[in-house]
Amino acid sequence: MAKLVRCYNKGCGKEFDPENTTDDACVYHPGAPVFHDAKKKWSCCNKYSTDFSEFLSMKGCTSGPHNAEKPKNAQKPVREVEVPTPLPKPVPKSQPPPPSKAPLPRPALDEKLVALPVNVAASLKTALEKLKNATPSADSEASGDQGNGNIKISTHCHNKGCKATYHGPDSNSEICLYHPGVAIFHEGMKFWSCCQRKTTEFDSFLEQEGCTSGRHNWTKEEAAATNMMLSPTFTECRFDWFQLPDSVNISVYAKNTLPETVKVQCNGVFLTIYFVYDAGNAHYDRSFNLLGIVDPSKSQVNLTATKLEVVLKKAEARAWSALETRPAKAATTEEKVDT
Repeated sequence: MAKLVRCYNKGCGKEFDPENTTDDACVYHPGAPVFHDAKKKWSCCNKYSTDFSEFLSMKGCTSGPHNAEKPKNAQKPVREVEVPTPLPKPVPKSQPPPPSKAPLPRPALDEKLVALPVNVAASLKTALEKLKNATPSADSEASGDQGNGNIKISTHCHNKGCKATYHGPDSNSEICLYHPGVAIFHEGMKFWSCCQRKTTEFDSFLEQEGCTSGRHNWTKEEAAATNMMLSPTFTECRFDWFQLPDSVNISVYAKNTLPETVKVQCNGVFLTIYFVYDAGNAHYDRSFNLLGIVDPSKSQVNLTATKLEVVLKKAEARAWSALETRPAKAATTEEKVDT
């Protein structure tokens, strides 16, 4: 009995005898299956069906010999897809950039100054309380029995720069060497304004002998009456600044600032800072001609044990290239002198 093989023509699938066949024994579909909108058909003929089983049983439309060779890669059904025609992309219209906002007009430098509110940190309150408890009272140091007019032995002379102490009535006849000027600290140098002997060492500065002779003053009242009492001296404190999008912060580094002495005032473009620090031994006084414009009503001062910070609210959101404006150079003219 002859061995039958399967025909691999699409739409046939019958078994046949390779030794006993004809050139038109097979009826098949030479095309490919097409699935579109639930319709199933062969690309070689116009017959279609919506049922898959009926589609598979569709009789071929072409006659030819059977094919015993198994196809290497079976063709996948072709799905007809309607590709929409792409719409042309709209050409973007070029738009000019939005106009930049004009800067605010600069206020006058001599507008009325407004005092800024002061916030005192707990760290400063604690430090000042400790100093107060550790410092002996002026009465006990300067004088003994004030009612009898007696001066306590070992009381120090209150004239600036004098190191003498009271050891009896004979001390009143001694010559007092003191400094009538004020102490100046500038760019690392320390000196008295009355004698200009400069040094970089603070201990050496304190040891400088007075440059003027006079009489001793054993009480603060006497020294104050003759303007020889050691008063808060002006010093140049280190300061720096930084800015945020909406504010400018200025920090002046000074320890133990006395809150009751702080006086910080500003208008739109001018700032002044004054305060006494170092437990009343020094004071700071400086003004700033600000580069930008600020809003005094939204600005404030913060005090800590180590610094005074001024927070200035910007009047407009602009970056500052510097803290202060540079003073304008005076114009110089040359005149020809007739001879």
